[in-house]
Amino acid sequence: MKPTLLSLFLLGVSWVSAESVTDIIGHADRLFQQGHEQSMGDPVEAPASYREAAELYTLVCEDPEVDPGRAHINAGNAWFSAGLLGEAVFHYRKAEQHRPWDPNLRHNLRLVRNQSPDIFAPRDDPGAFARVLDAVQRLPRGAGLLLYGLVHLACWGYLAARRFNRDLPGFTWAVSLAVACGLLSLWPILQQVQQHEGVVIAEEVMPRQGDHEVYPAAFSSPVHAGMEFKVLEMRQDWLRLRLSTGDSGWVPLAAVRFL
Repeated sequence: MKPTLLSLFLLGVSWVSAESVTDIIGHADRLFQQGHEQSMGDPVEAPASYREAAELYTLVCEDPEVDPGRAHINAGNAWFSAGLLGEAVFHYRKAEQHRPWDPNLRHNLRLVRNQSPDIFAPRDDPGAFARVLDAVQRLPRGAGLLLYGLVHLACWGYLAARRFNRDLPGFTWAVSLAVACGLLSLWPILQQVQQHEGVVIAEEVMPRQGDHEVYPAAFSSPVHAGMEFKVLEMRQDWLRLRLSTGDSGWVPLAAVRFL
């Protein structure tokens, strides 16, 4: 592992008014720097400092006054440096929800995925349009309805204005508004069909053919921390996951985190 690679992309979180949150972030920054210095001279001690920093960054990720994208990136950097790939992937994926086009984030996520001992089908870049659809899909209900209404008002307002002023731009604007309306019209459907995703955080776990340890193994070898999946089904303390290869199996809920 080369923590110096990630340290180049460490992003500080926004200044917040709450002194306690500011203190936590400052303490985490110092611990991360301490871990970086230890990795140069005393590598055995470095993971503990990185882990403490990661726990503090994680603590403030959901604070409403903190930039969640940056907070999750900081947490992901620290967890990766501490050697916990599952937590690192989880936080980078959470940051991706807020910063889908951040090139540094995509670099870090690709770097962490390459550390996985599991061999599975690569996760291709879905492209700009797919990222837009994903962003629309994740909109809160109120924001989605508001945008849907505003775009429709803009569309009808433009058509009404064109009726009285033929000098207004025509075809390009009409197509753009039509595409925006169509995309936002998909929002209610996308909200209903959204499939939960998650990340394995346990060091390793053997998927089973049923929702209990007594069932035979579903795979020939266990999956490891950092493996990403989609949720197919849940029963009490177990879930059935599907990997990018199409393989599926049951694992304990305690071995995963949901995005």
